[in-house]
Amino acid sequence: MASFPIVHSHPVELFQARNMELSRNSHSGMGISQWDMKTSASDTNAKSEEKHERQEQIVRAQDEAKTTCKMQLPDKPRYCAPCGLEVSALDERGMHMEELELYLPGGFHPVHIGDVLDGRYEVAHKLGCGGFATVWLCWDSASRSWKAVKIIIAEKSTEQCPELKLSKTLDRLDFAALQERHFWIDGPNGRHLALVLPVLGPSIAKTRDMVSSTAALDKICRQLVEAVYCLHHKAICHGDLRPSNVLHRIHSIDSLSKEQLWELLGSPFSFEYYHEVETRDGDDARPHAPKYAVRSVDLRRLKDWIIEDEVAIIDFGVAFKIHDTPIKSAIPEAYAAPELLFEGNPTLSSDIWSLACSILQVQTGTHFDGGVDGAVRYMELLLGPLPENYRQAYAKISPPCDAHDSDEEEDEEDEDYNRELEYYGQSWPMINLKDDAKEEYLIWTPQDLQMKRKGALDSCGYADLLNAELAGEGHIGGFGYSKKTSYTMSRCDVLQLSDLLRKMFKYNPEERLDAAGVMDHPWFSRIQDTATTPDPYSKPDPSPEIEMEDYTKELAELIQMVPKGTRKQRMDLELAVSDAREALLNLIG
Repeated sequence: MASFPIVHSHPVELFQARNMELSRNSHSGMGISQWDMKTSASDTNAKSEEKHERQEQIVRAQDEAKTTCKMQLPDKPRYCAPCGLEVSALDERGMHMEELELYLPGGFHPVHIGDVLDGRYEVAHKLGCGGFATVWLCWDSASRSWKAVKIIIAEKSTEQCPELKLSKTLDRLDFAALQERHFWIDGPNGRHLALVLPVLGPSIAKTRDMVSSTAALDKICRQLVEAVYCLHHKAICHGDLRPSNVLHRIHSIDSLSKEQLWELLGSPFSFEYYHEVETRDGDDARPHAPKYAVRSVDLRRLKDWIIEDEVAIIDFGVAFKIHDTPIKSAIPEAYAAPELLFEGNPTLSSDIWSLACSILQVQTGTHFDGGVDGAVRYMELLLGPLPENYRQAYAKISPPCDAHDSDEEEDEEDEDYNRELEYYGQSWPMINLKDDAKEEYLIWTPQDLQMKRKGALDSCGYADLLNAELAGEGHIGGFGYSKKTSYTMSRCDVLQLSDLLRKMFKYNPEERLDAAGVMDHPWFSRIQDTATTPDPYSKPDPSPEIEMEDYTKELAELIQMVPKGTRKQRMDLELAVSDAREALLNLIG
C-alpha cells in the first residue's frame, strides 16, 4: 500500500524564482540544473520546523479521512479561481483544471509534479481530470515506460468500483483502455484507488483538427460502433459514451525523456499550465489541497505520434451490467438520451443515442450543447417535436417564462422575422408549414422552422434540417502544421447517414436500432475494410496458472481466415471465444 508522499522533490519556489536549464540525462532526474543555495542556520531550522509541522498536519488529516468517506461540500468557495490566460480558450484546447473545491475529505488526492506513487510512478504532467478523478502522466521505473495513472476520489474508491469489476469481463478486448494493475494511496482526503492505464492521445472531440482525410473520420465511427457492439454483446452499458471518452491511440513514447516531453507538451510550471492554489482567507491550502494545480496537457501536440484512425474507449467509471442498472445517469446533457434528461434510467438504448451523438459530432462537429434547454432545442430542430410524456416532464424542470416578461423579446423576434420575409420576398412556398402546424413544438414556432428550412434549401439543397446539417461544408486539419481543408458529403452519403442517425435518434428507446443493427446499416458497408480486425488475444495471459495461450492463438488464426467481407461474423467469433475464456476463468476461480 502506498503512503501519501510528504516531501515533494521538485523545488517549485526556486523554479519560479529564476530561469533554469533542463537536464536531458535521464528519466529519473527532475531535469533541473544545480545551483548554490546559501541559507543561514536559522533559515534551515525554520524550514525543518515547518516541514515537521506539515508532516503532523498530514498525519492528522489522514486520521480524519479514515472516518470521513463522504464529501461534505463547503457552504461557500474556499479557493481563489484560476486566472491568467483566458480560461475558456484553455478549456477549448482541452487544457482543463479540476474543481479545486473538491480537494477535501472524500475528494481528490493532492498530487505534485515529482511525486512518486506506489514507489515506482514518477509524476511528470497531468493528462486529464473530471468529476471523479485526475489522470497523471507518470514514468514507471519498473517497466521503464510511460503510464497513465488515474487517481479516483476517495468517496468512489471501493473494491466495487466498476473499472475493477468489469476489467476481467473486458480483458483482452482491443477497443477498451483498461487498467493494467491498480494500487491504493492513503492521503489526507482518504483512501484512493489508483489505476495504471496505457497512455493514449487526444479525444475524438479534437479529431477534426488533426486528421488528413474524411476516411479517418469514417474509420473512427466504425471502430466506435464495433466497440459498442462488443460491450452490448457482453450486456455492459458504458453509461458515459461521448467523444471526450474516446481517445486516439498513439505510437510508443517510451523513448522520450521527461524533458523531451516537456519540450513537446510544455512544462507543467509554465504560465499556461501552472496555478498557485490560494485560499480566500489566505491560509495554506495544504494538506487537503496541493500547493499548486496543473492544467491537463493539450495532447494534440503529440501529433507525430498520434494514430489518426485508431481509437479506444476509456472511463468505465459508471459502466454497469444491464441487471445492475443505476437509478440515475451521469452523462452530460449534450449526449444524454431524452429519457435520461427527464429522470429515466440508463440502458443499452441510451448508449445508442449517445453513440449517435458521437457519430454526428465526429462527422460534422455538431453536438446538442447548452444544458437541458439547449439539448431539447437541437433535438426538436433536427428530429421534430418531443412526445407528450417528455413535454410534460420538460415543463416541470424548465417552466415557461412569464408572458409579460417576454413580450418585448417576442416583438423584436417578430420584427426580425418580418425583415427576413421582406429580404426573401413572399413568393416562395411555405415548406412543410402545414405539417408543422399540426405538431406543437416546445421551443420552435412554425415560422422559425420555415425560415431555417428556407435558408437550408437555398444553401445546400435540403429542406430537411438534419440532412442540411450533414450536407454543410466541413473542415478538417488545421492544427499545428497541418493544412486546413474543406469537404462536403455526397448526396448518397448524406441520405444514408441521415437514415442511420434517425433510426438511432428515436425518441422512444424501444424503437432505436440496437448495436448489431447499427453495424449492419448500409452506411458502414461503404467504408473500405483495409485492415484486419485486431487480434484481442495477442497480449500475454495475465493469469499464469492458466495455460491456454496456444489454444487462443490457434483460435485467433482461424478467426483471421474468415473472409474480409464478413467483418461482423469475425467479430462475433472473437466475442464467442472471449465469452468462453471468461467462463473458463470463472469455473477455475
